[in-house]
Amino acid sequence: MSLSGTSWEFFEIAGIPVEDGGAPPSIAFSDEGRVSGSTGVNRLSGTFSLDGDHLTLGPIAMTRMMGPPNLAEQEQRLTAVLAKVAIMRIAGPNLELDHGDSVSRLRMVGDPPMAGAAAEPTDGWEAVSPDWGPDKVFALVAAAIGWYALILQLVLLVDRLDAEGEAWFTAVIRFFSFFTILSNLIAALSLTVAALGAATPIGRWFNRAIPQAGVFMYIAVTGLVYTFVLASIWEPDGWDLVADSLLHYVMPALFVVYWVLFRPHGTLDFAHIPRWLIFPVAYGIYTMIRGPFVDWYPYFFLDVEVRGYAAVLAAILGLALAFAVAGFAVIGLDSFLARRRS
Repeated sequence: MSLSGTSWEFFEIAGIPVEDGGAPPSIAFSDEGRVSGSTGVNRLSGTFSLDGDHLTLGPIAMTRMMGPPNLAEQEQRLTAVLAKVAIMRIAGPNLELDHGDSVSRLRMVGDPPMAGAAAEPTDGWEAVSPDWGPDKVFALVAAAIGWYALILQLVLLVDRLDAEGEAWFTAVIRFFSFFTILSNLIAALSLTVAALGAATPIGRWFNRAIPQAGVFMYIAVTGLVYTFVLASIWEPDGWDLVADSLLHYVMPALFVVYWVLFRPHGTLDFAHIPRWLIFPVAYGIYTMIRGPFVDWYPYFFLDVEVRGYAAVLAAILGLALAFAVAGFAVIGLDSFLARRRS
């Protein structure tokens, strides 16, 4: 979609709804590569360029009128996001500008250049675009495979522990104690909302570049760690082999393909790596603390009763370093893919 000749009003700036009590911030794109609009307090003007789906604004000039404190704060937030390179995408009837660490959303003002485009924002599942492109089809198929694998693994685990005399809720708790399950669950949820609920609140959150890259990193590391560390520990067969293959090989591969081919790229930054480390480090510490109370550990390298706290803490630190290295690799790949697309 070309932005030339279109006008838009913001209704979310960096994920925060626009303040009531004044004219909404707006921006218009001319055919000559210039922008004009309002922050809700001051007028703005400048230039824009669109390189593929990467939108760059600036330099931006503004008037210097004073406004109420809430609108002045909103204006600061708006000028901050306008200074960033944004990835532009259409989400249902709205325009989204992905700034990497946040997303701004706009509605079109006036007649849309595309037939059938609506201008009213919505937060429901009905906001999904009816245009089922290859990205949505791929996401839905991958999500279905993921949910099937998760349900199959849960059924197999309940049956196995039932045969050992354990209660079903013990199996459920253990099921959610595996990092493999958690990373596949997040991946399946992310793919589901990408296909069916992109305009819902959870869909908008998952659609941001940082969460998507985090999911990509978690599920990719799951496949790599299993392949090179855990695969030799046991030899599944029958339905166990089916579930094992889907969770450790097929789903990681599918999500990697989805992220590489269908996700926008070019907004990730090395400052995002500490955020991505929170989940795996918290998982390792939680498992280490919980293990002695239930006398069970999902992975041998987190078993403090066998290995001791020092060795397990060293293992958690090693995992954190591995995820940090993976984060650098993800950012490098993201930058490479952005250059290729441009």
